[in-house]
Amino acid sequence: MKKFFGVAIGSIFIYFVLTICRMNLVALNNLFTNNMMKIVLIASFTFVLGFMVCLNIKLERKGLYYREHGYLPKRYLMQSVFWLGIVVNYKTGPLHQVYFQGNLLSNLFDIAFYYSLICLIIFGLYLFVKIINRQIEKKFKKQKSSRKPYFYSDNPVINNRDDKLHREKFVNHVISNLNKINGENLTIGFYGKWGTGKTSIFKMIKEKIEHANNKDEYLIFEFKPWYFGKDDHEIIVEFLEQLLNEIRKSNGFDSEIEKNIIKYSNALSSVSLRLPGITINFKETHSLIEEIFGGKSQSIKDIKEVIEKSLKKSNKKIIVFIDDIDRLNKEEIQTIFRLVRLICDFPNITYIVALDEEIVASALAELHGKDENVDAKKLGRDYLEKFIQIPLYIPETDVYSMNKMLWDGVREILEENNLLEESEFLNLEFSSTERLIDLQELEFTPRNINRYLNTVKFMVPLLKSETNIDDLLYLLLIKIGSPGLYETIKVSSKVLLRIDLKDNKLKTEIEEKYPDYKLIIRRIFPDFWTESEDEKNYVIDRENRICSQNHFKRYFMYDVPESEKKLSVFVKNLEMRDINSLSIEFERLLSLYSAEKVFSIIEYNIEKMDIAEYKNVIKIMQIALSKERENNLTYYTNEYIRIISIQSVYLGTHKDNPIISNSIDIWLINRVYKILDGYLEGKQISTIHLIEKTNVSSFISVLENRIKEYCLSKTLEDIFEKYSIEEGAQFILLWDNIEEIGRKREVIRKWIKNEDNFKLVLELIMRSQTQGEKFNRALKQYKKVVKLIDIEVLNYYLNDFKKAGKEAPLYYNKFLNLHEMVIKELNDKISDEEKRALENKCELNYGRGIKGDIEILKEYGDNKIKKKIQEHETREAEFNKNIYPEIARQEMIEEGIKEEFDF
Repeated sequence: MKKFFGVAIGSIFIYFVLTICRMNLVALNNLFTNNMMKIVLIASFTFVLGFMVCLNIKLERKGLYYREHGYLPKRYLMQSVFWLGIVVNYKTGPLHQVYFQGNLLSNLFDIAFYYSLICLIIFGLYLFVKIINRQIEKKFKKQKSSRKPYFYSDNPVINNRDDKLHREKFVNHVISNLNKINGENLTIGFYGKWGTGKTSIFKMIKEKIEHANNKDEYLIFEFKPWYFGKDDHEIIVEFLEQLLNEIRKSNGFDSEIEKNIIKYSNALSSVSLRLPGITINFKETHSLIEEIFGGKSQSIKDIKEVIEKSLKKSNKKIIVFIDDIDRLNKEEIQTIFRLVRLICDFPNITYIVALDEEIVASALAELHGKDENVDAKKLGRDYLEKFIQIPLYIPETDVYSMNKMLWDGVREILEENNLLEESEFLNLEFSSTERLIDLQELEFTPRNINRYLNTVKFMVPLLKSETNIDDLLYLLLIKIGSPGLYETIKVSSKVLLRIDLKDNKLKTEIEEKYPDYKLIIRRIFPDFWTESEDEKNYVIDRENRICSQNHFKRYFMYDVPESEKKLSVFVKNLEMRDINSLSIEFERLLSLYSAEKVFSIIEYNIEKMDIAEYKNVIKIMQIALSKERENNLTYYTNEYIRIISIQSVYLGTHKDNPIISNSIDIWLINRVYKILDGYLEGKQISTIHLIEKTNVSSFISVLENRIKEYCLSKTLEDIFEKYSIEEGAQFILLWDNIEEIGRKREVIRKWIKNEDNFKLVLELIMRSQTQGEKFNRALKQYKKVVKLIDIEVLNYYLNDFKKAGKEAPLYYNKFLNLHEMVIKELNDKISDEEKRALENKCELNYGRGIKGDIEILKEYGDNKIKKKIQEHETREAEFNKNIYPEIARQEMIEEGIKEEFDF
């Protein structure tokens, strides 16, 4: 009410001043008849108006005043005196010309009226919004206070009831010493590492003082310089502003102290407004005004002495807690200590500075400059001793209290997720003989414990169905306590899971750099410390364990939670939605997230899928493959085929597998078969799942039977029409390797219905054998042809053109050349073997290396080939009967062995 009364009195005063001016308007107009005086009047009016607008904008942006002074900041109250006086006088005073129709003074009065009216409207809206927000804030605080927080807050303890670490005795001791301070200026240091509870202790001190009804004896506030660390001087100005605000809100101080603190702040730092093309320096402007009007300028020392006298008169002790200076850079840390010991070392003020001794000492050491001959750490500590008069080390937290915090938090989280009976974590940690976690050795602080519990609280619901809960709890402890070790684990699965037995560097690194975590590593990776493969602990239950190759990566799947959430929804919808919408959604996910992530999520969920979901995944991959092939792209081709192969194995012998039901895509079958056959030979198919080879063999049998059945039931056009010769030849090779020879000849006989069929089959068979040996390639190709195509069919189509008097087709010449090359290779073979036998003085072996091929040619080849083979075999027999014995006899003679050689 006092404020409103003051505004009313001030407005009435302004009203009467303006009324007197308007009654003497003629005399005032005579003062401004000169053009120069008019210019001075307009310039002065414009400057004052612009100055007030810019000042309000700058102060409003800082937000300090209206945030800390309730509904009516003092600067607004002072201006509202002028606004109200001008508006009321404009509407009620003597008659005058309005709407800019009068002389210069009348027009300026119009401008002042509209400016004041707009300011009053804005101020009214501001008050209305402030009142509404204050009511909402009260309601929210009331609701918030009645709700228990879900996560473990890292905010400092604000009352002694929440003190779980039993620091009340230390707090009481600090307060008893504060009560003994008698007007002097002191700086107390709270020394402790980050997270040791320095802020909590200050909050408890403040709460305890206020609770003991000592509020009138103390003014306590907290200053956080890292909020304002734009530059060194900004920190000092902001501190003085906050000190001023706190004094304004409190009783028991000299009324002149506010004005002197403002003077002190202005003297220490220049406040400037930067407008387009102009910079207004208010410190210089203030000095100029004082000089013009004869004001006496005070020195910084004089102003400071006045403030000190005012504070000495006060009965209130000011306690300032300066927190988080460890977060400042070195220059800003130095500024803080200049502030508390040189600039603002006022009487009746006690500074409590929370700091990490090592960090701050390092910053203060640089005040001396860099000198290699000086011990920087010692120098920094010496400086710190000069600044801090009472050093107090935060008492080390009771390990039993910290253990209780940890165990109670974990128990609560396990109970929330129905995992208490499943977990052995608490049983192990309660046992003094089996305990793996030593919070002191791991250098855990209360803040670390809260961070750990919050991480567990967030991750357990996400991963509880994917992981072993105890392994997850220990892994997250490593993540919080030693991020470096956590990252090492993340990228070292092959070593930790004993896949790579040659790398022993990791074991040495853990023992040297992370010895306190060795027991935990032994627990979650039991095989890592064994010396040989035979010592691996196969008895341990590896269900969802991190030490299992199948589950290791699941513990690190939460790195991209948004993608995982959407991909999980996609997996859940595999059975419920139609295949077209699923395919569109799959393409969208591939465009949004990394392909590796998308395929990994699908692969991770394979074991949870049912038959319908297996089939839908295969269909989605087939659609995606089809689109890539249509556009001649190969971005994800290999991944599509790999996923189809894995899904097919899990689908097993089910007859409705999309890749083998109805029509067969031989392009896809060729690649799926190659992947699965390679897996049986030792190649990797999945880094996530260990797929049983018996299951792979079982599906391969199903696939082979389907291929045989398909070839038997379909025409040549049905199978090969849509594919290239290369793809068809690859499929023929696959079919040739799995089907028995009689059935193959029967199927091919059925396929060949005309010359075009014959030409295609001949081309496919010959092309399928292009991967033969370097030597005897023609022999291999010809053998394959006569093995699969009846010689009668060959002769029929090869000689049919002669009967019809047609020109020899290309395939005839090609096959004729092949036939001649086979004759040549057979002749070369017998010659080479004879030469070899003579050189090595051994029997001639015509079938060496091609015995199987010779047998097939003898059974299925044409008469000319058979005759040629018969000639060579006769030649072989004659050599071994007549020539070889003579060679052997001659060799024995040359060696001096005289024994009768009887034939």
